[in-house]
Amino acid sequence: MGFKFYVGRALYVVTTANAALESLDRYKENITSNADTEKYNQYTAEVRFLRAMAFYRITQYWGAAPILIDNQALTIEKNSIEEVRQFIQNEMDYCIAHLPNLRPNEVSNKPGAVTKYSALMLKAKVALLDGDYTTVLNATQEIINSKKFSLYPDFYQLFKIPGKLSNESLYELQFSDFGAG
Repeated sequence: MGFKFYVGRALYVVTTANAALESLDRYKENITSNADTEKYNQYTAEVRFLRAMAFYRITQYWGAAPILIDNQALTIEKNSIEEVRQFIQNEMDYCIAHLPNLRPNEVSNKPGAVTKYSALMLKAKVALLDGDYTTVLNATQEIINSKKFSLYPDFYQLFKIPGKLSNESLYELQFSDFGAG
């Protein structure tokens, strides 16, 4: 599988996210209430987080890469790694403003969902790569000062089923092994 598999998966996430954002924008045209506007903003932020995470992975593998935000684009130009990282930072600013102020395991209807703290984590990771230690400090201090997170007491169990969706997790992919542990 290797390198091509992971890059292909990241590009798939980007194009799927772009399609989802187009659908959400069509949904927005019919919004009639503030509750629906809030839901639109949250869903858009969740998708933008996932797309930004994919761009983060792409830059880890390739470095400079095109910022693909429109699946219908006829020409695609390669952006510098600095431009891609700035794009991710801008996306995280939007996400931080529109995602719930909860731990991922506190989201009642979607346990493990992306939250404000997931976005702060990605913002800090990208800032660290750029040597922007002020942003790293601010983002991580906001996570720490929330007092919502704590280290899991048993490191051996953390990455096993007992540690799933622990209070330590800022972002955790959910999947099913259909009971075949």
